[in-house]
Amino acid sequence: MHRVDAESATGRCTGFAPDVAIDGIDEFLTGFLPRSRTKLHTDSPRTLHVAPDYSDRRWNVTISSELPVTTRLEPGVEAAADCTISGSASDIYLALWNRASLDSVTVAGDHTTIDMLRDNVRIRWG
Repeated sequence: MHRVDAESATGRCTGFAPDVAIDGIDEFLTGFLPRSRTKLHTDSPRTLHVAPDYSDRRWNVTISSELPVTTRLEPGVEAAADCTISGSASDIYLALWNRASLDSVTVAGDHTTIDMLRDNVRIRWG
């Protein structure tokens, strides 16, 4: 992600290899999202399903009044969710980390779920 931040100064951003992007998605969803200081909460529980194309890796994120809970799904398992984000692993990785818009991914279902995540979880280096 540091590379993307440096490239953004030139107005361009090169994508990531799928395995690197999958690892970055997992780090974001399982490492950064459930931190105790997160602002990602809602009184009405919602579930976000993250489903990169051409990968058997899938995650469900439950957002509630408690800390977000990320579940790694078994290959081939599709779970019900309020919102699903899909697309290339690189595009999802960049969108989750707020380094790209949602224009390059597909969002199905309740868009406010992914908007809530992107508005309340911002990873910055400083």
